[in-house]
Amino acid sequence: MDAQAGLRDLRRLKRIGIAAPIVFLAIFELCRAALIAPAFEAPHSNLVAAGLGVAFALAFGLAIFLYLERAQRHVIRRNRDLAYVDAVATAIQGDVDVDGVVRHALDAIVESTGATEARATIHPLDAEAGPPREVSVQAADGHLDALATPDHLVELPLSTSAAPIGRVHIRLPAARLSELPSSEALSTAAHQVAAAVQIAQLVSDLQRRKNEGHTLYQALLQISNHVPLADTLTAIVEGARERLVADEGRLCLSPATLEAFAANAELSAALADGLACELPSAGDARSTAAATRRHRCPIGDEASYGAALRVPIWAPGELLGELWIARRTGEAFSERDRRYLMTLAGIAAIAITSGRLRERDRQGAILAERDRIARELHDSLAQVLGSNHLRLRTLLARPEVAGRGRISGELEDLAAVNEEAYRDVREAILGLREASRTQGLVEALGAYIDKYAQQSGLSVEFESTIDGELALPAASEIQVIRVIQEALTNVRKHARATTARGRIASGQPGTMAIVVEDDGRGFDPDAAPESRDGGYGLQTMRERMQLAGGSLRIDSGPGRGTRIIALVPDGSRGRSGNGAMVAPN
Repeated sequence: MDAQAGLRDLRRLKRIGIAAPIVFLAIFELCRAALIAPAFEAPHSNLVAAGLGVAFALAFGLAIFLYLERAQRHVIRRNRDLAYVDAVATAIQGDVDVDGVVRHALDAIVESTGATEARATIHPLDAEAGPPREVSVQAADGHLDALATPDHLVELPLSTSAAPIGRVHIRLPAARLSELPSSEALSTAAHQVAAAVQIAQLVSDLQRRKNEGHTLYQALLQISNHVPLADTLTAIVEGARERLVADEGRLCLSPATLEAFAANAELSAALADGLACELPSAGDARSTAAATRRHRCPIGDEASYGAALRVPIWAPGELLGELWIARRTGEAFSERDRRYLMTLAGIAAIAITSGRLRERDRQGAILAERDRIARELHDSLAQVLGSNHLRLRTLLARPEVAGRGRISGELEDLAAVNEEAYRDVREAILGLREASRTQGLVEALGAYIDKYAQQSGLSVEFESTIDGELALPAASEIQVIRVIQEALTNVRKHARATTARGRIASGQPGTMAIVVEDDGRGFDPDAAPESRDGGYGLQTMRERMQLAGGSLRIDSGPGRGTRIIALVPDGSRGRSGNGAMVAPN
């Protein structure tokens, strides 16, 4: 019974209550005058009239009772409908969370209808936002039996004027079907729930877009402000993990990218913290030293996560790495999540490319400063030492000086010290100039060794057994050159050697070896002092190799010469012919 029918019955009852007695009296008087009085004698006519009056009164009372009963049933049903709609509307007020709105609405439905279970299927606003969301609520004292018959299952569509939102299924016991609110009440409440869910979805989507935009803005702001690369990449990874509700987040960088930032202390700290790692590549086999120095990516262990998502970080023609997030449990990532992660990966590519350019500029500034220092040393200190050495030798050649033994000996010692200092300065100038040139590593080492042999008078050989040019970052190349320079300086100063040899060859998998050996007197490495001044520069050489991401090994002994082996990661390994990384396992 709808509301209009109830109002019509009430108005009809009012009219009948007023008109029926009047009509009854009129009909009764007409019947008595026309029919009863002529047909019956006076005493009998009164009895017949009384009987007819009682009959009409009973009929009138019964009619009024039926109308009142019908109105009462309508009022009870209407009150039940209003209570149901009010309970659902009250339950969903003030909640802007989609799951909260749906769960509170289902609780109200179960409590108001006596259902054993209510289940809702909610569709996302965007088809790419993920699969439909399922929410189920059971009665506190209810239980799920076998699948109910269709008579026991009520299905309600959730929709607004804009679009369908989902559906609600109510499971009722057979005894409670008669107490189910009217279809109008069910539809009204369903429409209210749909409107509340849509508002919650819009608010959630707006908040998500705001947070995602804020993360992108902060990352771009850090890039424009030249914030250290490690901090920018950390912000990108943390933003991806928080915005996409992931348990794990990692930036997996290619070996080539890591080598480009070998001297970046902040990025090395991020590697140590596990926030960044090295991207595994096909055929990748690293030495034990390299494996302990770098953290491997968890990409190969994705089976241990409930859901994982990774996207590549591309620069033009080069794979820089991958951005990876994962959830231990929970629903899979949606297409919308993948698109947002790709946007973050694009910003990470901008940050890495910008960082490489800044690193290149920094290395260029260092090389320019080395060249300037070399010129200053050549024009000042080297000229003074050379002039002093020449004047001392000229003074020693004078007869009045040559005949005085003590003075002559002291001048000879002074000339020798001056000559040694002059050679050291010349070697330093040579090393600074060779390190500051833009030529390749093999070419620079060959040119340096040729000039070193001319200045030192030693027989020095140099060879490279690696095909093509070496692909090392500028910072690593400088450290390698300085280690070789220090090793050759030790040969000239301490080894008493006649020949020396430099060689570049493949070392352990993923590394290359730079070897400097001589035929001098050798020494015991374990007995050598560790200080910078007294340890033949060995500690300095080790520190330089650590900066280049490698290691230093010394093979020597008294009477058998010295061999210094420097191992550095080979940046040219793991690349395909076009310069891109091989696809990960």
